[in-house]
Amino acid sequence: VQKVHLILLGLLPPLCGHRHTLVRAAVGQVAGEILQHCQRTMSVSGEMLLECLLSLSMDDWPQVRQPAIVHLSRMGVDLHGGSAPKTRSSSGAKPVLVSWRALAAIIERHIVALPRALQRGEKDALLHAHRLNAAFELAGPE
Repeated sequence: VQKVHLILLGLLPPLCGHRHTLVRAAVGQVAGEILQHCQRTMSVSGEMLLECLLSLSMDDWPQVRQPAIVHLSRMGVDLHGGSAPKTRSSSGAKPVLVSWRALAAIIERHIVALPRALQRGEKDALLHAHRLNAAFELAGPE
């Protein structure tokens, strides 16, 4: 599991920013499927996979954004209106459990990075803001 995690860690996050929409869409599909079907086995990768989906859910291209939103909705998230119940979907698929510790770590990392990026005038500031926005949407009003 650790070797697979290291491979995923080296591949997926950099590909979230790939210039081709089909590559980014494939990353979202892979991240979502691993979270859906391997959440116990690959729990060590959960935070990284969740962050990939959060990033892709804010993509400018609908071909990338929509599948990521669908995967996040399986976690009980409606990025266009709040939280949905974490129950079985109509397709019978089991819901993906969101680790609040992973979500808190993602939020903390981007809250710390955003002011630095803004002060330096880095273009990554927008990326941090998008990921924070998606993470707050996922966290819901609780």
